[in-house]
Amino acid sequence: VYYIPAHGDDAARAQITLIYNHGNYAGLEHYLPRVRFLHEAGFNILTWDYRGYGKSQPAQHPTTQQFLGDARQVRELAQEYAPDPARVVIYGMSLGAIPSVEMALHQEPCAMLLEVPFTSMSQVARSNAGVDMPGGFLSQGYFENTLKIEDYPGPLFVMHGTEDDAFPLEDVRELYEAAPGPKEFWVVDGASHGMGVGVAETATLAGYIEGIDAFLTAHAPGCLP
Repeated sequence: VYYIPAHGDDAARAQITLIYNHGNYAGLEHYLPRVRFLHEAGFNILTWDYRGYGKSQPAQHPTTQQFLGDARQVRELAQEYAPDPARVVIYGMSLGAIPSVEMALHQEPCAMLLEVPFTSMSQVARSNAGVDMPGGFLSQGYFENTLKIEDYPGPLFVMHGTEDDAFPLEDVRELYEAAPGPKEFWVVDGASHGMGVGVAETATLAGYIEGIDAFLTAHAPGCLP
C-alpha cells in the first residue's frame, strides 16, 4: 500500500483522498503514469497492489475472500491516512471496479469513480470479452457489480469509451442504470480499454480532470471543502 500526500497547490483537491484501484494488466507499475497525473492534479493518493500483482506477497493470486477482505482493509486504512476522512473518493479502473464497489459498500465514500469498469462475471461470459482473470476471481455472485451497485446510494461517475473491447458499452450502461444515487455517465468517443488509449488519453488529460471536477461539483459537493 502506498500513500502519497497532496502537494497542496490546489487547496480544494488537497482535502480529497483518492483510493486508486488498478486494472488486471500487470501490477501497479503499469498504472503509475495515471497515479502520477492524479497526484499532480492535486489529490492525495492511496493505492495498492493486489496479492499476486507487482511486489505484493504472496506471489500467488488471492482467493475471492482474500481479495475482497484486502479491499475492505485498504478502505479502512484510507480513513487513517486521509486528511479529511469524510472526503474519500474511491476510484476503480477496469478490474479495479471489483474492490471499489466492495469498498464503497463497506464504508461509503463521498463519491465513487469507475473507469471502463468490470460489470459482472455473467456479462463477461455472455459477451465473450476474453478478459484474462485469475481463476480464483471467477466466483459467481461476489463480483456481480451490476447487482451489488444497487446497494450503493452515493454519487457515481462512470467513464467509458465507444471502442472498449473488454466491457461492451451496453453492459456498462446497465451497471450505471442500476445505481440508485446521483450519477453521471461520461462516454468518450473513440476511447478503448487500457492505458494510453483509454478515457483520459482520448479525452485529453486536462479534459479528464475537468470532467471529474464538474462531476464532483454537480453531484458530490460533500467531497469539496
